[in-house]
Order: sequence, then structure tokens, then C-alpha cells
Amino acid sequence: MINIIIDIICDGEILKFEELQNKKTRKREIVFAKQLIMYFAYEFKVCSNTTSAALFNMDRASVNHAVKTINNLIDTDSIINNRVTRYHKIIRNRIDTNEYVIDLAKQIEPIDYQICILEQKLIQLRSKYTELTFVIEDIKNNSKLKENEK
Repeated sequence: MINIIIDIICDGEILKFEELQNKKTRKREIVFAKQLIMYFAYEFKVCSNTTSAALFNMDRASVNHAVKTINNLIDTDSIINNRVTRYHKIIRNRIDTNEYVIDLAKQIEPIDYQICILEQKLIQLRSKYTELTFVIEDIKNNSKLKENEK
């Protein structure tokens, strides 16, 4: 699920994830994108603070700082507020879709198993049918022979 957040933020901020992993930079757009990823990872509880901070070689305190910073920007900057709201909707939609697909896959799995069993039974039935066809042919041939003997 964290990958969903990373993809959406990187696409929206027009950055590559590799750029975000550079710990040395203090460029505002890079720092902001990192903070957004940690903020949404925290908001959607897709992983622990330690895990989301580790993506950027940081500690979990950085996540707490990112959450506070983004919340402050939401409260004070309407443009940032609109961006965060838009990202939130996109992420929520993608996560919901992803969960729906996973749920469908779980429902399909037993059906796939049943189809596999039915296919095996069909192969067995075809084999039996072929056997019976030969037996019937043999019976017909034997009955013709007996008629010819009479």
C-alpha cells in the first residue's frame, strides 16, 4: 500500500522516487514530497512510522515532524490544503480499488480450484467415454460375427 502513496505523490509532484531517497538535499519540493509520503502513510496506516521513515533513511521522529508540518501547512496555506485534499481523494480511491481487487482475487481463488478439479474430472470422463466407445464397438463387432456364423 505504501507503493500506492509513493506512486501518486511522485507522479503529482513530478519527481522520481530515487530523487527522494537522497538524504543530503534540502530542496523544498523534495522535502515536501517526502513529508507528503510520510504524512499519508501515517494517515492511512499503511505501515509503521519506522518503516515509512526508513524509505528515506530517517528515523520515526521524522514522520511525526512530517505529520505536524503537513497539518500546519493544511491549516495555513489554502493551495497546499487543496493539493493534500486532492491527493487524499486519489490515494483513498486507489487503496479502495486495490482492496476490492484483492477481495475479488480471494473470492476467485476457490473457484479456480474448483475449475481445476472439474477439468481433471472432465479428462477422466473423456477417457472413460473413449474406453466405452471401444467396448461398444467390440460388442457390435462380436454380435455381427455371431450373426454371420448363423
